[in-house]
Amino acid sequence: MQASNYLHHKNTSNMLFLMAHEASLHYRFYYCIMQLFFYPAFARVANDGNYALEKPLSHTPLFFLVDGYTAVYIFFLMSGFVLAQSFSSPNLTAINHALKRIIRLFIPTFTAGVIAYLLLFIFNRPSTELLRTTGSEWAASLMHVPSTLSHILTDLLLGSMVIGYDSTSIFSGISFLNAAAPAITSSANPPMWTLHAELWGSLLTLLIVLAYRTLDPRLFWLLFFACILTVGTSHYVLFLLGFAAYACRNLTHRVFGRIERYIAIPLVLAGIYVSSIQSGWIGEAFLSVLTPVTIFHASSTASANHTIAAVFIISGIALSSPIKCALSHKISLWLGKISFSIYLLHFPILFTIGPAIFLLAYPAGGYIGATGITLAVCAPLTIIFAYFFERIVDRSAIRIARLATKSEKPGTEKGVLAYRGKD
Repeated sequence: MQASNYLHHKNTSNMLFLMAHEASLHYRFYYCIMQLFFYPAFARVANDGNYALEKPLSHTPLFFLVDGYTAVYIFFLMSGFVLAQSFSSPNLTAINHALKRIIRLFIPTFTAGVIAYLLLFIFNRPSTELLRTTGSEWAASLMHVPSTLSHILTDLLLGSMVIGYDSTSIFSGISFLNAAAPAITSSANPPMWTLHAELWGSLLTLLIVLAYRTLDPRLFWLLFFACILTVGTSHYVLFLLGFAAYACRNLTHRVFGRIERYIAIPLVLAGIYVSSIQSGWIGEAFLSVLTPVTIFHASSTASANHTIAAVFIISGIALSSPIKCALSHKISLWLGKISFSIYLLHFPILFTIGPAIFLLAYPAGGYIGATGITLAVCAPLTIIFAYFFERIVDRSAIRIARLATKSEKPGTEKGVLAYRGKD
């Protein structure tokens, strides 16, 4: 197999597009957390909101703006695409690729966890009074953190990446490992459940790349299809689909080259529709067809909807030159460079510093004014934190990962594969 035709080709424009697109997704996810906290009925995490319009708006495509799960699933899909290129380097053994990946992810994740606990101990979790004011049952259920050293170490060393949290772990079917997984409601940084999926999805992608480089094409694609049936409708299938998109990207452009301008926007709109509909009929149809023939399954019909939406949206954007051009602005690319750091830090900042700002602003600004001030302060504060985190922690993790595996620093793609820990 001529793997160099696909995996060794350095498609920098695609990497820049993904980098910029991830930056925009991180800010949509940040906005999502704000709505989950302050406008819970709009975000579908409470029956009654603070305003009459919340519930009606949650039944419209505007819900896509606060659908953090679809954004996360798009991250997984992009990971498979980017890691297919990263793992194709012949300069490292499979073990060194895996070690480099683990170090690259663990150092920023552990450090962000330490920062989250420090912020939590300084500012405390949102007060009962504030949670009663917002009416967010979702926010009230989180960050019930035992202040014991054993819990903190378990969360930082195991829960965030290795064994995951009880409700999201890949090892949920293994009783003794699932018993060791901390509850996600006891974490100081709950979004870190995605780093568990990122780690094991990365290792799955590495195995697929190795098979792609060594097996006969017909045997490989038979094995790949078997892997698809194994991971089934779980979110790990997105890593495999991302790999397939990278391996077949030249063929895709040949097939869709003449019509991509006509199908790109409809695909994006279809993804937004699937993401925002409250009924699960699309997800139910998806699961009813695939569940009997697959091993692992989506946790719910909503999760299946997120998977379908992610595939539609990223496919449509990838086929649309105008959208890619709009996402390739210098500011977007810079935000893409620090987007991994933004993701690691946004939740602890919003859930510790955010409530303190809201309580200060609420008496004078009212509910809407206080939420606006909270966002206006926390968003740039997160960027500042992320800027220094990327320079100090993220870059150090890259250097340590390279030194530990004796890999050379790439010369032509500096800063391209670094986003969201893709170096």
